[in-house]
Amino acid sequence: MDDLVDTYQRLQYKLIAFASGIVGNKEEAQEIVSEVFFECLKKNEVDVSKAYLYKSVRNRSLNRKRSLARYLKGVERFAQYVVDLISLGDESELKSELHLKIDGLPPHLRQVLYLRLHDELRVSEIASILELPEGTIKSRINTATKKLREEMNGKSGDQ
Repeated sequence: MDDLVDTYQRLQYKLIAFASGIVGNKEEAQEIVSEVFFECLKKNEVDVSKAYLYKSVRNRSLNRKRSLARYLKGVERFAQYVVDLISLGDESELKSELHLKIDGLPPHLRQVLYLRLHDELRVSEIASILELPEGTIKSRINTATKKLREEMNGKSGDQ
């Protein structure tokens, strides 16, 4: 285990810079490098090569980048949908209708959506606050936005 700790101390900043170049965010990069080393500890892989670590960090960074891109595309579609709704009708009426729909969501969905949209927190921050995996947070945001979209489509279809 001392070998892994020595390797971590020796390569940590280089691996973070490498991951940061892929994901474009230092905090995400730090998290990725920590995850890779934690996986090594968990699997009891104490004697890992530099190449293995770089490859693991690269793969995890690319996966994170792809996942984030899919998530952001969904959020952008929802934001555009809300903008389109607002442009269709009275803004204050639609805002209050949207707030009512959000208040009608189950508590676990409403909480995550509130933290994301109102407090403008990143998925990783929400996951940390709620002590849940990032995948669960993304899933809840997507479920909440889907429910809101369906509810608001039903409303705009009635007009």
